[in-house]
Amino acid sequence: MMDAVDPGNVTSASPAKGDSWLRGIILRLLALNAIMSLAGIGTGVVALYAALTQANATQAQLEASVRPELVLARAYSPEGETTFRYIASNNGSGPARLRAMRVAVDGQTVRN
Repeated sequence: MMDAVDPGNVTSASPAKGDSWLRGIILRLLALNAIMSLAGIGTGVVALYAALTQANATQAQLEASVRPELVLARAYSPEGETTFRYIASNNGSGPARLRAMRVAVDGQTVRN
């Protein structure tokens, strides 16, 4: 049978002298763990920002690489003739659209 314990006779367990040293080490390790976790989160945030910035820069570069470059030029006929031409050409890599054009001679619109 088990002996009954007298509640008035119970003594509290006092920590040994080595326990306070061990607790100090454990607290330092926990603090170091928290600092490393925060550093990891900070590194992740910086990496996310860098990735988003790089994605935006790449998108802008791609858009710039396919822009049209419309060049307008005038061509005159040889001497003695009264004809000339306006030339529009696309020297860019993207599509160029000419939506409207108006030709006027002495303020009057000329058709064809």
